[in-house]
Amino acid sequence: MPNNIADQEGVEGNSEGNALVDKLLIYKELVSIIIFFAGGVVWIYAAFATQDTVDAIQQDNQKSLATIECLIGAAIAGRGLDQTIEQLKHRQMMLTLQRAELLESRESGGVTVVTQVHELELELAEAKRDMGLAIDERAKQDTIMKNKECSQ
Repeated sequence: MPNNIADQEGVEGNSEGNALVDKLLIYKELVSIIIFFAGGVVWIYAAFATQDTVDAIQQDNQKSLATIECLIGAAIAGRGLDQTIEQLKHRQMMLTLQRAELLESRESGGVTVVTQVHELELELAEAKRDMGLAIDERAKQDTIMKNKECSQ
């Protein structure tokens, strides 16, 4: 028996709480099942991607693929330009040698040698112009590769 009135009130309040707990104990399995399935639904939503997430991933992949294709194209174009530059250097060297040979034989040649020298000088100027264009284009490809940016 409780010694004072305050203890008696605590016991009465406790008995009301016990009655509520007793009523809820009847439904404990039902509450457990509901909580279990609600947790499963939350886990499924968090664990698996939604269509928006899948769409965002596909869009990012498409952007990445486009960038990679552009960079590969720039690398291939750069290699082609390197070969073109080497060919143009070789052409310039050959034209310069031919011009030097013609200038040495100029004393014995006459008008035809002067015409041939002039034609070689025109070809040499064209080769130099082509070389400048190829070098400029190669610089653009290098910039694309270094900055990893493609304008499409």
